[in-house]
Amino acid sequence: MMETKIVFPKRYRYYQDVLRKKEISKIEEETKNSINRLTSMASSAKNESQGYGIVVASGIIGMFITAALGSIPGNINTAMNGFIPIGLLIGIGVGFFLRSMRGSDAYDRANELEQDIEQAKAEQEERIEAVNLEYEKRYELYKAQFDQEVADRILRFSEDGMVKDVCDWAFHDFESVVLSTDRSSYIPEIKQMLSLTVYRDRIRLANGKLFNFKKQNYLDLTSCMMQDVLAHIVGRELQFRIMERFPEDPSGTITEFGEEKYEYSIDIRSDYEEDDAKDAVVVDITYQAPNGNYVAPKGFGE
Repeated sequence: MMETKIVFPKRYRYYQDVLRKKEISKIEEETKNSINRLTSMASSAKNESQGYGIVVASGIIGMFITAALGSIPGNINTAMNGFIPIGLLIGIGVGFFLRSMRGSDAYDRANELEQDIEQAKAEQEERIEAVNLEYEKRYELYKAQFDQEVADRILRFSEDGMVKDVCDWAFHDFESVVLSTDRSSYIPEIKQMLSLTVYRDRIRLANGKLFNFKKQNYLDLTSCMMQDVLAHIVGRELQFRIMERFPEDPSGTITEFGEEKYEYSIDIRSDYEEDDAKDAVVVDITYQAPNGNYVAPKGFGE
C-alpha cells in the first residue's frame, strides 16, 4: 500500500508535525541570521551617511565664516591676504561636496538594506506557508490511501470467524445495557452509548470486560490497519444486531435506528507518549429511542 511505515493517520500527522516544526524552525533561524546581517550593514551605512553630513556641514560653515570676515570694511587687506586660505577652503569645500555624494550613497544603501530586511521577512512567511501546505498534502494523501486500504480489507475479511466470536461476546453485554437502561417516567428519551475498544491483543468493553485474543486462541492483530478493519466490521455487525433485536424499545416506542437517524462512529485514540503498538480504535454505537413511559411534568395548580 504505502512505502512508509503504516501507522494510524492521526499518529502519522503527529510524526509529520514534528518534522514540519523542525523545517519551519530552520527557516526561521536562516531568516533571523540574514536579518541580523542586513541590520548590521544598514546600521553601518546610516552611521557612515551621518558622519559625512557632519563633515560637509562643518566645511560649509567654515567657508561662510571666512568669507564674512573678509568682506568687513577695513579688513580688505586681511581679505586679500586671505585669498589663498579662501582658495584652499573652496578646494576643501569641493572635496566635502564630493564626500557628501558618498554620504548620499551610504544613505541610499541603508534604505535598500532596510527594504531587503522587509523582503526577507515576507519570504519567510511565504516559505513557511509553502511548508505547511506541503505537509497538509502529505497527510491528506496518506489518509486517503489508508482509508482506501481499510475499505478494501473490510470487504475481504467481513466473513472472518473472529468477527462472529467477537460480536457474540459483545452483543450479549450490549443487549443487557439496553435492557437495564433507566426508563423512569420523567425521562423523555432513551439514549445509551455502547462502546468497545480494539487493541492489538484484545478488545475491551466500557465495563472493563476483555476479549483476550490469546485466551480465545487468536493471534494478535498484525498492524494498526487490521485494528481499524476489525473495528469497522465488528461495529457494523453489532449495529445490525441491535437494530434487529430492538426494532421497538422495551418501553413500547419505535427505536430511532435507521440510515438517517442511526449514530455510529469510529474514532482513533492515540497516545503520543507511548509506542504506536498501544494505539487503539474506539467504536461507539448510540442506542436511541423515545421513552414510552415518559409523562410530561405538570405545573403547580394544573
